[in-house]
Amino acid sequence: PIEEAVLVDGDHITLGESILKFISHSSVEARYHEEIYQLATHDALTDLHNRRHFIEMADKEIARAMRHQRMLAMCIIDVDLFKPVNDRYGHNSGDEVLRQIGALVRRHARSDDLPARIGGEEFALLLPECGIDAAVAFAERLREAVAATAFAPGGEPQRITVSIGVAALGPGRGDRPALMAAADAALY
Repeated sequence: PIEEAVLVDGDHITLGESILKFISHSSVEARYHEEIYQLATHDALTDLHNRRHFIEMADKEIARAMRHQRMLAMCIIDVDLFKPVNDRYGHNSGDEVLRQIGALVRRHARSDDLPARIGGEEFALLLPECGIDAAVAFAERLREAVAATAFAPGGEPQRITVSIGVAALGPGRGDRPALMAAADAALY
């Protein structure tokens, strides 16, 4: 039987073996769950997605693109000669450089793109509905934007650059590991 009632914060609904809990958006519990989700899916330093979330979402997006025969490209972005920045100016200054680069990646990404920090000074960007030529053009614009940005680790002006490898879905690159490997190979 179906009963009709107005739900209030904390109410439970049982559907077969599943129990659903109604949580008001303004409740402390809802804010707690949102914070836990943010911590689990985002990189605290750059506020981009983290590696784990990127991998999970990339697998889904690649499967969708393959199923519907849609274009998709991936960029792997590596900060050039980053270790000397940390060694000379310290990790706090290196973190600020990574924050700035993360902001540039986020600013250049389209709303449907998936930007992430996947390692120390390594970033990734999944570009749905994007072919190789458009992805290469995007990568070049991002590379130029980073090169034109004023970085000052330790208060000292420094030119920071990135290298970007680009790969698109295609024969032999129909899953995330193969696509990442191809983008990584193109990076070097």
